Amino acid sequence: MVTATLGCGTPPTMRLVLVVGFLVTACGTPSPRCTVMNCRGCCDQRTDTCVAGSEAAACGTGGTSCVACPMGQVCGSGTCNAPPARCSGSTCNSCCSADAQCFTGLSNTHCGVGGQTCATCPGGTTCTTGTCR
Repeated sequence: MVTATLGCGTPPTMRLVLVVGFLVTACGTPSPRCTVMNCRGCCDQRTDTCVAGSEAAACGTGGTSCVACPMGQVCGSGTCNAPPARCSGSTCNSCCSADAQCFTGLSNTHCGVGGQTCATCPGGTTCTTGTCR
């Protein structure tokens, strides 16, 4: 029986086994496809991977296909929405925090009314109906 060798003296069947073994090792185990069964965010169709689904460019939830929010909208809880209104006297009856969030205005750390900036009540006072007393 004649056995051919490829370059280094290794029989062709042995090289084939080595090449196949290398490919399996190099590739590893493939990632599962993104589905509603394994993704809490959304499935990026370009990469077939699960992403958080909280970005305007990739918004979604429950393993559905990600969507890009229209210009000017933001992604919140997996859905595209208009951005929240900035806190002001016309959008908030109580008080606004430094980062423009509307608070009830009835706590000692966020006390106020009429869309004004929330106050922190000094020691010995409490917030009563939006005023530190």
